[in-house]
Amino acid sequence: MSAVHVPSPPAITAIAQRLADAGFEAVLVGGCVRDSLLGRIAKDWDLATNARPDEVSSLFAGATVTTRFGTTLVPTPGEVVEVTTYRTEHGYSDFRRPDKVHYTGSLNEDLARRDFTINALAYDPVARILHDPFAGREDLARRSLRAVGRADDRFGEDALRLLRAVRFVGQLGFSIEPDTARAIERHSHLVSELAVERVGIELGKLLVSPHAAQAMVQMEKLKLWRSVLREMGGDFEHAHVIRVAGNMPATLAGRLAALLHHADPTEASARMVKLGFGADTTSQARRLIEIASLVLPADDRIATSARMIRRWDQTSLREGLALRAICANDIGDRSRSSEQLLLRAEAVYRAGMPLRIADLEIGGHELMRQLNLREGPQLGQLLKQLLEDVTDGLITNRRPELLARARTIMQKETR
Repeated sequence: MSAVHVPSPPAITAIAQRLADAGFEAVLVGGCVRDSLLGRIAKDWDLATNARPDEVSSLFAGATVTTRFGTTLVPTPGEVVEVTTYRTEHGYSDFRRPDKVHYTGSLNEDLARRDFTINALAYDPVARILHDPFAGREDLARRSLRAVGRADDRFGEDALRLLRAVRFVGQLGFSIEPDTARAIERHSHLVSELAVERVGIELGKLLVSPHAAQAMVQMEKLKLWRSVLREMGGDFEHAHVIRVAGNMPATLAGRLAALLHHADPTEASARMVKLGFGADTTSQARRLIEIASLVLPADDRIATSARMIRRWDQTSLREGLALRAICANDIGDRSRSSEQLLLRAEAVYRAGMPLRIADLEIGGHELMRQLNLREGPQLGQLLKQLLEDVTDGLITNRRPELLARARTIMQKETR
């Protein structure tokens, strides 16, 4: 034990003080302690105690015991705080959750069931004492990720810890202690036992982390990609997509697109949905894959370029072409087709050419009023034709010309 100061929220300290006044222990555990000691913004301020759930709930009005794992939810004016009774766990038949839980009065026994030493730290906000039975603070200083106790036991209990390890590499930039790394590799096949959605959650956090490239390389070394990427497109060169993803800007959609750029866009979308990624992320990643697959047309007319790029906004187009360029560079393709595509797109943007019906200087409501039209397929077709005529240079994107052209089109249709 050592005296340090972890500045916890007042509501947390008040709950701990109430438990201490009633004769119980109450400590902050896990990530909030780790992040505070690292000088990071701490989240998930959770308390652990030797008080049993019924004893905790009796001390706080409105408190409810929610699960068989001994967690009591204590309401405060700004949030609900989780207070969990010290426990030991036994049997992990699904490689994820314990079959049995036993309450214990020992903080050290509770910390012994945790994954990594940097997460097996506890801080008493009342006495301002740090409990560190597994030298987690030393590992923080060494920037090292080490399993608590016997690494094979920790990963055999909960296969999600395999992915959490590389996610922490991505978020913290830590290295993995050699014995822990070897145990991860030995148990890497257990990732296939996890629910696909849980894999997706960890992968998503990893991909947008500050050290994602380092983490993805670790995943390859530890053979974790074999199970993860099986859900992402079958057989392909893992090292290539990992390098490409590591060089992409740190957006979730961009890095997912990099991992899946080898796949058909429809198949890629299906796999992202299966992994639990939302509609917006999935749609954006698919757009980037489609853009990265563009074929440079031999026809370099501005109209051809406009039709090629009009499906996408400028930001997506640039990111998708960046993906294409990174892929090409990684495989030694010196054709510079990505640059040529971007140059053609920039020429369209500089020309101010309308790319969508909404860019026309005349709208559907005015055409309905001027030409006595009703809303429907005919109006939509007319607007599409006007866009095509402007693209082909037959008219300019000016209201008088657009209206005159619309009248001519309608007169031809009524003959």
